[in-house]
Amino acid sequence: MPILAKSNGVTLKEHVEDVLQSLEPLPVASDLKAFIRKVVLYHDLGKVISAFQRKVGGNSEEDGIPDVPHSFLSIAFVPENVLKEMGEGQSKIFLSCILYHHWRETYFDYLFGSKRGSLQKAYERLLEVGDKLADRLKEEMGNLCAIEVNRPLGVYLSIKIILTMDLDAVLEWQ
Repeated sequence: MPILAKSNGVTLKEHVEDVLQSLEPLPVASDLKAFIRKVVLYHDLGKVISAFQRKVGGNSEEDGIPDVPHSFLSIAFVPENVLKEMGEGQSKIFLSCILYHHWRETYFDYLFGSKRGSLQKAYERLLEVGDKLADRLKEEMGNLCAIEVNRPLGVYLSIKIILTMDLDAVLEWQ
């Protein structure tokens, strides 16, 4: 069953390909364009969770992950080696681009307030069922990008505040 990105029936892969196509004609330096292309590939992977799929009319097996903003979960599907290859500085920017590609008034509640617990539970549950979700994402996305649950990042995010994360600690933590 396809993973929907939009309530109009657009699949995740179609959406990502559309955004990539829109990026191509932009007069942007090639290294910056390559960085943005990578952000685009990963930015909506969190839409795989059943709570989001229900919202857009998709059909998905219940995964038990609380309904949190999809971008908060998208970062957990970026493979560890992708972040290591970028280095700490670029990885922080990369994860921030994915995490905050939408801004919602409720984000502070998820990061620091009343919804923080549901975000932590989402990461904890993602660590339990994430491999199955990663398999669905791989099936949907084909060979567009490498996808796996970044376990060190998921563990770290389940107990730390996102905005203060020390990426070196995440990448070193096993």
